Order: sequence, then C-alpha cells, then structure tokens
Amino acid sequence: MPYTLAGISSNNNPFYTNKDSPVHLLYSVEEDRYILNHNNGSQVSFNKKGKLTAVTDINKVSLSYYYNNENVDAHLIKIQHQNKRKIELVYENGQLEQVKGPGGSLADYSYNSENMLSKITSDCGRVVSLGYDSEKRLNKIINGRGDTVFSANYDDYNRASKQSYGAKAQTQNKFDLESRMGNSTDSNGVTIKRFYDDEYRLLTSKDSEGRQYDLTWNTSHGPASVTDPMRKTTSYQYDRLGNVTKVTDAQEKSSQYRYNNASNLIYSENSQGQGTYAKYDKLNRLIALYSNAKLNTETDKVAVDSDFVTHYEYDAQGNVLKVQQGGVAGNQQTQTATYDSNGMPTSITSPTGITQSLEYDERSRLIRRYETTETIETTLVSYKYDKSDHVIKVTTPAGIINYEYDENGNLISQTDDRLHVTGYTYNADNLLQEVTDAEGGTTQYSYDIHGNITKITLPNGLIRNIGYDKLDRQTNELWVDTRVDSLFNAIEEKYPTYFPNRQESSINKNYYLRYYPETGNYMGTKDGRVYGYGNDFNGLHDAGTLEELYKEYEIPE
Repeated sequence: MPYTLAGISSNNNPFYTNKDSPVHLLYSVEEDRYILNHNNGSQVSFNKKGKLTAVTDINKVSLSYYYNNENVDAHLIKIQHQNKRKIELVYENGQLEQVKGPGGSLADYSYNSENMLSKITSDCGRVVSLGYDSEKRLNKIINGRGDTVFSANYDDYNRASKQSYGAKAQTQNKFDLESRMGNSTDSNGVTIKRFYDDEYRLLTSKDSEGRQYDLTWNTSHGPASVTDPMRKTTSYQYDRLGNVTKVTDAQEKSSQYRYNNASNLIYSENSQGQGTYAKYDKLNRLIALYSNAKLNTETDKVAVDSDFVTHYEYDAQGNVLKVQQGGVAGNQQTQTATYDSNGMPTSITSPTGITQSLEYDERSRLIRRYETTETIETTLVSYKYDKSDHVIKVTTPAGIINYEYDENGNLISQTDDRLHVTGYTYNADNLLQEVTDAEGGTTQYSYDIHGNITKITLPNGLIRNIGYDKLDRQTNELWVDTRVDSLFNAIEEKYPTYFPNRQESSINKNYYLRYYPETGNYMGTKDGRVYGYGNDFNGLHDAGTLEELYKEYEIPE
C-alpha cells in the first residue's frame, strides 16, 4: 500500500500516511528534508538527495550523519552521537581509505589495480584479503593466516551457484525464476528444494531426507500458517500494522497478543491462560510489567496483581536507573544504577545494598570493577586490552591471568602468575584443535566438514567419538581407550590380509568400528569384547575380551 497525502502540518509541511504502517512521512519545506516519524516517537531524517542525516530514538537520543557534499554521490564522512563520540571515514580519490573510531583508527582499506577493495587491515595489524573473478564478483575471502574462509562461483545471472565456507564445507545453489524454484545442496549431499508464490514468498521447502515445510499467506506481514515435517500446523494472525495478535498450535491451543497505538506489546497470554500486562510512559519506555494479569474479553479490561509487578525508571537518555520488583512494601527488591555520558553503567547497587563501581577507557571498555565499604576501596577485577579489544590481562584478588591471541583473534595461550601456561591451537577453519594444559596434558579435537566435533581425545587417553546423520544431528557417541586403538593397530599388522588399508574409524550402532573397504570387513568393540565381521568371517566373530587381547598383543597400560 503506497503512502498518500494526509494533510498539512501546523508548519505548512505536507505529511503522508499508510494505513498499514506505524510510520508516517513528513516533508519539511523550510529545511528541505524528509522525516520518517514512527508512532513510538523515533525519527529518521533524510536530506533532499535521499541521504540519511539523523536517527533519533524514543529517548530523543540522536545519531547524526555528515557528508562531504550535498550531491547524490556524496561520501559519508562522519557519524556522531549527541554526546560528541564519533566515527570518521577518510577517502582518497573517492575510495574509503580509513575508518577512525572514538579510540583511534579502526581499519585501513586497500584496493587493487581495478579499484576493487582487496585488503582490510585492522589497527592491530590483522588482515583480511578479498579476491574477485574476471567479472569483478567477490569469489574469495582470505584471513590473516592465509586460510580461505569463503569462496564462491557464479552463474550467468551473477547469482552465487556454489559457495564454500572454510576449508571444506560447500553449498551449491540453482535457481529457476520461471518456475519460482530454488535448489541448494550441502556437502552431505542433502538437497533442499524451495518453491515460491508470485510475490516470491516461500510456499514449500522440501529436502532429500523427506522433511517438508509448507507455508500459506493471506497478508504481506507474515505467513498465515506453517506446517512442519511432522505435519503439525501453526497458524498466525496479525493486526493492520503487522504485529502478531494470535498464534495457534497444532493442538488448537492459542497465545494472544495486544498492542497500543505505538505497536508496544501491552498484553500477552499464553496457551495456559497466563497473562502479562505492560505499561509504558509517553516516550514508549516500559515502566511496569505485571506477570499475573488477566484480560476480561467482555469489558476489554486487564486485571492485575500488584504483588507480581516490576517497575522501571529511566534517565533522560533512556538508561534504566531503577528496577523494583514486588508491589507490597517490605517485600520489594530494588536495584539502582548510574551511568556516564556514553551510557555505560558506572555504579550498580544490588537489592542487598552492595554497590559496585565500574570504570572504562576511552573506547568504553571495562577496565575495573570495585566495591567501596566505608572508606575502603576493594578492586574486584581489572582488565587490560589489546588494540583489537581482546582481553590480554585479568587481575583479581586471587591472582593475574595473561592471554595471547593469534592473527585471527583466537586465544592461543593463558598464563597465570605462577607461570602455569595453557596453550590452544586451531585448524584452518579456526576451530579449536588442541589444548595443552599446565601439566602438559593434551586434549585434541577433530571435526567433520561442517564443524561438528567428531572426536575428542583426553589427556588420560580416553577418546570420545561422535556420529552424525546427513542433517548434522548427533546420532550416537562412544567412549574408547587409546589402548583399543593400539590393539587394533597390532591386529591389523598381524592380519593384513583381513584388515588392509583401513578407513577412518567411525561409529555404527554403538560399535567402535574400523572399516576395510578392500575386503568388506569390519573390526569393532562393544561391552569389553572385540569382534570381527564381514566377507571373511562366518557371521560375527568374537575375538575375545579386551583384557585378554591386551595381554596377547602386549599392549601397555
């Protein structure tokens, strides 16, 4: 529904409305700008060229946007909060060269010979590189370690037909605009087909594993119903502004919701009939929440219980100054807070009367939390950061812990003040690969191509193997000992004809298995016994108990 002229304001400015939207448009003749006013009191302004110039929230706290000229192709050069904190953007020959934040430089940008963004360097030296194909389409992102974290191929319509995330995981996409259908296939071979209506709203999503979702629509605000793979349907109703007013599940149990003119949720009732009522001030800030409320549908009034209420108070910037639970004197729990000019809490007083104070640096990073009792000030914890905002030092009364990170921001070491060091290493996908504790014990992690943990090896030698189905749902897990692995290795060495060129260990029906595709044989363990089965065995062959075989093959403890 388009916006239509609704009238002229008292300042002779025309304004436009849409009956299905909580936002109306005002054109300021004097200032030559457009203003979007929301019913909740927030406001967004644009200049005559359509450039965003200001955003004001319900507390009348604003962000201003500045440009290097008033033309359509103007560059954004500054974003400034009303408290004067700002982000500045620097350009060279029309290209973004640097972004500076309140605490200094945030990032530098470099370009290739074709003026395409090729490198982003953070203020701590971390680099992200970008590559393009012959059509200048982004086809590669490389992190600071040289690992490709994203790559893509495109079809003739510049749509990403194949995407790879990390070292192995891939997704392939196909599109058919005429039939309004899209296909995507992941690295497990699971294909999802999606069908859309004339307005390109999703109608059906069906995967190759038999799961299907169906949606119906009777409004532009959202689906009228969603049917899940279990064929259970949830239906939705909306008001004219797009707010959800009723949700009905497959058991015909409903939850209902009501809103005020500013689209603030004022009443909700779940399927068990438990209601919650909310009150707001003129700036649309929540000031009271009643958790034991009931709507009388005949009178359209809400009955509340003052024993079950939480009250909120705010300062002029919208920061919560006070939270008071319980409406009866003597049974109230109150928490208060104070804030600095950046909206960061500087003190918090708990219901027990204990006050904790907080200090920040110029980038609003917490650097100290302390308590003051009478005249004694006690530091509870202090923090030190690097240029990438990583915590590199934590000091508490119990001691000091130092942290180090790699170029991708992964924690690589943790050292306490007794020089006990815990080290961490990661794979090409930045997934934790190994942890070495202060005693030299090592915990190792293995993953599949989708990042699911498939194996955890503990310092004591225990191994946890985890299996998944094609939909990445965990199906089973099994704990084994490294002695089992050593035993299986010894059996393979003794009987290479039966067990040649094993495949990676896996789990099947709670057996710890090794599979040998050349012979079709398996070797596995369950309930303390070792079994062989396959083409060279007459059914399931019981080789004996683990303890017996440990002795036979001289496997050390």
